[in-house]
Formats: sequence, structure tokens, C-alpha cells
Amino acid sequence: MGKHPDKFCILPFISTSIGTNGLVRPCCEYPTEKAFGSMHENSLNEILNGEKAQQLKAEMNSGLGSANCQYCYDIEATGNESKRTLNLKKYSLPKNADETIIKYLDIRFSNQCNFACRTCMPSASTSWYQDATILSRGKFIDPGVVKPTKVDQELFDQLDQHVHTLEEVYFAGGEPLQESNHYEFLDKLLEKERTDIRLLYTTNFSSLRFKTKKVTDYWNQFKTVNVNLSLDDFGIRGEYIRKGLKYKTFVENLKTLRKESPHVKVSIATAVSLLNVFSLPDFLLHLSEELQFKSNQVTLDFVFDPDLYSIRVLPAALKDQLKAKYQTAVIPENFRYHLDKVISYLDLEDHSFLWNKFISYTKALDQIRSESILDFIPDYKEAFSEKK
Repeated sequence: MGKHPDKFCILPFISTSIGTNGLVRPCCEYPTEKAFGSMHENSLNEILNGEKAQQLKAEMNSGLGSANCQYCYDIEATGNESKRTLNLKKYSLPKNADETIIKYLDIRFSNQCNFACRTCMPSASTSWYQDATILSRGKFIDPGVVKPTKVDQELFDQLDQHVHTLEEVYFAGGEPLQESNHYEFLDKLLEKERTDIRLLYTTNFSSLRFKTKKVTDYWNQFKTVNVNLSLDDFGIRGEYIRKGLKYKTFVENLKTLRKESPHVKVSIATAVSLLNVFSLPDFLLHLSEELQFKSNQVTLDFVFDPDLYSIRVLPAALKDQLKAKYQTAVIPENFRYHLDKVISYLDLEDHSFLWNKFISYTKALDQIRSESILDFIPDYKEAFSEKK
């Protein structure tokens, strides 16, 4: 495995991530522009056996790792677990490393979504189209619903070849719980009696129902279900960041899930950005005291695309202000490591050259949505007043 096994990742050998646009990558953290190929041009098997996929395997076998995997390496540099380290513990290499074996499937059936989260983009949410058109001054052209293949059955036929090796399926979107193909795929797994497959989700959790279907009826038939609830803050701050969120509905859905499907493991997936980094201590306290989540049921991911939302964009003065706030924050002691993780990531690089871009973009989107960031993040009052 070479001289540097600390750079080795198992995912290129056992994992496939299929984006809403049909781009195939080893995982969702891998740069989109470095994708192995597109299912609009080649079959899944052709892509996985192609030059780019094989090259990444060779880089991993060399022990040197890949420059395209820097996101995970950065996370690890802060002393925290990354997707790479987590999956090294979970999976083993196939006997024939050259063979196309999919144990872990990350699938996004479309970009159909009822939210327009600020840190999202049109490629992942149809609800972003109108705002994107205005922001781009008409340059953005509505592509309709974006899907991995032109014909749904074509995707199902290709995935069907790999169902026998699957151990885990990760559903994201778009919004998977509001996507008909998600339920059709679950039906196919049930037909093949693959209820042993672990199901993993990231969902906005806006509804447990889709037309006549109720997702808990499906989840109760599978042995292992892990659901990551996307939530970046609570109350009106959360609704500002994640346009479409009705926080009271979110809480009611959580109560229903815990009652009807107690075997489902529920966690909170928070995208840490410039929009919630100052209120994060209050949010963590709320998760603990009001929603009864334990510290290990909360995952923090750092927004790096769009780049203007990265917390590394903070100017030095605001970074110092944030650190001071975290030091005096009143939160359960076992949650404090989350704040330490943020500070470690914050100091790795300086991207403050994007700060004015963040201000201009936020003001433009605020105007479109008749909102104001200063109603939710007073820490930015001076900075937003200075930038005309």
C-alpha cells in the first residue's frame, strides 16, 4: 500500500456516487469537475472500469493518496473523523481490487426539491430555479428536473446488476423522500428480499408522506435505517438558511418518527457555514435540551461549495470574535468538541478574499426573498454596513 497508508481510501474500490446530473464519482466529497464520467454518455460499468476510476485506484494503492481527496485530509488534520477514515473501519477490500464491486451506493434520483437552502444550488434543487434566474439576470436557463439518465428504467436496469453486492445505500437529492424513484427502488429491494441492506438518508424531513406512500411503512421493513436530518439552525434562523423549512412541522415529524419507527437511528446533519457559525452554540444547546439529541448524534459538515459560504472566508477580526464567543459559550460539556472542530477547521486556511463576495451575494438574495441577514446574524451588522 506504499509509504503513506494514512492517505489510502477504500471508497474507490467499493463505492459509487451517482449525482442528479448523472456524474459518477467515488463519493459525494470528490470534486465534481473530476468525476469519472457521465451516465448520459456511458454506462455505469463502463465508467467504473474507465481510465479515471482506475487511475484513482492506482493512486490509492501507491499509498500517496490523491490531490482530489483533500477535503477528507483537511478534516483529518483537525483531529476529526472523515468519510475516508469512517469507511476504512466499515469496509474491507474486495478479493479482486480490479473488479467492479459496489458495496456502498450513493444515489440521487433527481434534483426535485421543495427547499431552496441558501448554501444549495440549482443543480441540487428545482426550487432554486426562480432565484437563480434573477441572480444571473436571465442567464440561467431552467433545465427542468435533472436526472442521472434520460430514461428512469435505464438507471434501474444498470443498478439492478449491482443489487446482489450492495451492503448500504445512501439516498440524498434533491429531496429523496419526495422522489417517486426512491420508493420504486425500495420496492425493488423488497422484491429481492434485500431487507438486510443498510439504508442511509440525508433529508430535509419536511414530510413523511409522498402521495399515497408513507416512508415509515418502508423503513419498518428494513433492519437498519439511519436518517440524517438536515438542519442548520432552529426556529426562524433555521428557516432563513433553509428556505422552505417549517420548523414546527420538522419537530412534529421527529416525534412521529421516534414513535412509529423506534429502530430508526436519527441524527442531525448540520452544514456549518457563515450563516450559522455564530449561532452554533445556541443551536447545539437546543438540540441537546429541546430535541434530546446526544452529542454523537450530531454531525457537522463544512460548506466549501459555494465557496463564498465557507467559514474560512471570515476576516481576522470576526474570527477572533467567533473564538471569544465559543470560549464563553454555555453548552453541555460533551458537545464542546463540536466547537473545537469548527475552530480547528477555521484556522487551516484563510479565504477572506471572498468576504466582499459573500456580502454582495447575500444582499442580492435577501432582496429577492424580502429578508435581511441582520435580522438573524447581528454579528455581521458592522461588516454589512461598511460594504455599500
